[in-house]
Amino acid sequence: MELENIYELADNKEWQSIIEKIERLPRIDITFDLRCQLARAYNNISDFDEAIKILFSVSEEGENNAYWNYVTGYSYFHLEDYKLALKHFNSSYSLGNKDVKKWIGWCEQYISNNEIEIKQIANRYKKFGFNISCITNQDNQYNTNSRSYFKTPSHPWINLFTSKQNKFNYEDYDWTNCVGIGTFTNWNNLVVIDIDGCSDPSFLRKLLMELRLPQNYEWVVESGSKNGYHIYYSGYKIDECEDDDVVSAFPPKPEFEKYLDKIEFLWETHTVLPPSVHGSGNKYSFINGSFPTKPPLKIDTNTVYNFIETFLDFKEIEVGT
Repeated sequence: MELENIYELADNKEWQSIIEKIERLPRIDITFDLRCQLARAYNNISDFDEAIKILFSVSEEGENNAYWNYVTGYSYFHLEDYKLALKHFNSSYSLGNKDVKKWIGWCEQYISNNEIEIKQIANRYKKFGFNISCITNQDNQYNTNSRSYFKTPSHPWINLFTSKQNKFNYEDYDWTNCVGIGTFTNWNNLVVIDIDGCSDPSFLRKLLMELRLPQNYEWVVESGSKNGYHIYYSGYKIDECEDDDVVSAFPPKPEFEKYLDKIEFLWETHTVLPPSVHGSGNKYSFINGSFPTKPPLKIDTNTVYNFIETFLDFKEIEVGT
């Protein structure tokens, strides 16, 4: 098989065709250059582990090859192993591939970012599929009109309710001046129940029971105000909501007014995550452990309706857009 044919397919981004053509060949006919192109194709369908496997099947020949090191660095970069990526990009550069200089710069920046403790925590949330915001105390065009720096992202964020976060944008946030992190409900069906004016753990346990969540549920956060809780779960808007409704607020039924002020369902809003600093100076914190070990649990809509009917005044629902 001529490489020119593979390059033509690559120019047209026909990655699956490249994989099929090369993998149909007898093993003995798959040359070093073809293996590099096969790995490149797997990279471009985001199967980076398979790309690494192919590349290391010819590592002895590849170690001193600029292109092999570039493709290997690319795989490691997208697996977020920036130190190994940097090693291979540097090798590619020293072997004559000067086009990798931007990748070297990105690796160095991301390695530096990941030495910051709150960025390390942000990365852990990302593994649960969250889109993550970076909150700073630096005045800029994105937070200057907000009521509180401590609750507002310091970067563009409107698309993060509905689109997966771009890796490069995420890494380019101002992590050096970061004082908090947040996330975006609606993305990946994330919902937050915001319980205002509540500081009674025993009443919180009743709420969890009605939601059919375990008493030691990991995704319960105490607000930095020390007068409220956030419960994270996976679910959907109730039928009474319009497409553009971002929050539903309910007052409690009279018999529960002594326990809380109101409950809001945050359908499509930015919400602050532990261990961010609250305006009071306290930190948001998980009440059942230092950090969750699993993603938020799913709650079905019927359970949500039962919860509302039990504790809240449905007739006084308020929606926000």
